[in-house]
Amino acid sequence: MAYKLVERGGQFLKVPAAGTSQKCSACGHRDPASRRDVAFVCTSCGWTGHADSNAAMNILNAAGLAVYGRGAETVGSRCEASTSRRAA
Repeated sequence: MAYKLVERGGQFLKVPAAGTSQKCSACGHRDPASRRDVAFVCTSCGWTGHADSNAAMNILNAAGLAVYGRGAETVGSRCEASTSRRAA
């Protein structure tokens, strides 16, 4: 995957994903109790959102591509991506 990105002018960044689903993308507090199935509810600041979107924002933060903060747009906040597949 990395060589294909370079060929097309992209960049490949490795980011450790461990714990990203337990860390609040708004305040940075990490608590396994914040992850509640598909919901994320921070036990420190009270921020709520989709758990996968929260983890994605943490990965972007770790890569230096996003910023922490309540004012920051969260990944997936405008639409919900479908994971279903249709037969052709």
